[in-house]
Amino acid sequence: MWSPEPGWQPLPGGAGPSTYGVWLATEGGRRSVVKRLVPPGPGEPTELLDPRHFAYWRREADVALGRVVDATPGVRAAGPVEVSEDPDGVTLRSPYVS
Repeated sequence: MWSPEPGWQPLPGGAGPSTYGVWLATEGGRRSVVKRLVPPGPGEPTELLDPRHFAYWRREADVALGRVVDATPGVRAAGPVEVSEDPDGVTLRSPYVS
């Protein structure tokens, strides 16, 4: 089962139904934000499983993987978002911006 690394600092926010947590990670002098997404469990709204629904549980990961917004005007991520998947969910890692 996935768990945050020792030393990661929990960050506020990430209160969505599919967000397991958000952490600040410092590894090798590099600071990044790690967000863990998990699929909906029993008793949670079925809409979270529908890719057409605004609250689809893995939308953030799919957008990052598709690189759809990399070259669009407007607000974007601070840098590339790394996405890693396992049977229990999806982990997103993005650069930390202070």
